[in-house]
Formats: sequence, structure tokens, C-alpha cells
Amino acid sequence: MISSGVAGHALARLPATIPAYAIPPIVYGKSEEHLHFPGTLTLSGDTLLHTLLEIAESLYRAGFRKLLMINGHGGQPQILQIACREMRLRHGDFIAIPHDVFNVPTAKNSFSARMNSGWRCTPGIAKRR
Repeated sequence: MISSGVAGHALARLPATIPAYAIPPIVYGKSEEHLHFPGTLTLSGDTLLHTLLEIAESLYRAGFRKLLMINGHGGQPQILQIACREMRLRHGDFIAIPHDVFNVPTAKNSFSARMNSGWRCTPGIAKRR
């Protein structure tokens, strides 16, 4: 649950004046490359995409307008990119950014400047307007 740790550390570093929340992680993903290991559970790309879109739509209906999707698995970053793009196309006032834990921002390339400027947003951390 690396992505949960990244989300937790990011939330802990935000000023208390910024209302940000973490939702429970999706513990299943697209893992066909691991099917040769007994017991591997995987979702199809379509199922994962629809799951991400339905969660994002639920957050949108609840009033959230920024979403940072944090990916902790190498087999699905493109699906998160598609989900974020689709949400931005559906709702012009919705900012969605896919983020990979393997590319954790530093002070120099921080996503917070982009997020606060309204550029983009990602899975796992939702921010109310």
C-alpha cells in the first residue's frame, strides 16, 4: 500500500487551511503480467476504468472539484490517465491528475503549485473547492 503511504505523507504536509481528504484505496488493479503467480487477482482495463470513473463521478456529485489519483502499480498508469482526461472532458470545472508513486514530487517539481493554480489534479486525494 505504497500509494496510501504517499497520500498520508502528502496530507500530513499540507497546511491545515487546505481542505484535503484521502479516500480508501482501490486494492485491486490491472495485473495480467502477474497471472503466472498462483492467486493473482486482476481486473480488466475496462473494469478498472469504469471503477475509477464511477468513484470520480461520486466525488464530483459530492462537491469535490479536484482529484489526485495516486497509482502504486506499474500496470495501470495509462488507465488512470484516461480516467482523469475523461473527467476533465465531462466536467470543465473538475481538475483530475494521475500521479505515479514512482515519480514522487520534490520541492522543485511539486504538483501542489499546479494543483493550487487549477492546472491538473490526481487519484486518492480529493480536494473540495
